Amino acid sequence: MFASLAENDGFGINTNLLETNVLNLAVVIGILFYFGKDLLLDTLKNRKEAILKSLQDSVEKKMEAVDNLNAAKLQFQKAKEKSEEIRSQGFVLARQNSDKFLDRMEDNVKRIEEAKFFTIRFEEEKAITEVV
Repeated sequence: MFASLAENDGFGINTNLLETNVLNLAVVIGILFYFGKDLLLDTLKNRKEAILKSLQDSVEKKMEAVDNLNAAKLQFQKAKEKSEEIRSQGFVLARQNSDKFLDRMEDNVKRIEEAKFFTIRFEEEKAITEVV
């Protein structure tokens, strides 16, 4: 550009594309940097804050999930212990009911034996009285 001023002693158009593009790009980049750096910095700052918040939220959710898992494990353990307790109580109750049933059956057998014995005696006495 300056070369054309010196050669022609006037104002002219520089037709060297490489030279003019470099100058134009330098001006455009300078203007973009001057006016756009705040926007770019704000955008980067907002993005950084969003990423940090996202990381913090994910850490909190992980901690919450771990707490929920531990609570569920504790609940499961309590339920398992309760089921074992109920199971053992069921065995004890079944044993008690079985023992009661066997005792009643034994009593019934004894009564039947006694009734049989009395019936046999009665029949013997009846037979003796009929014979006499």
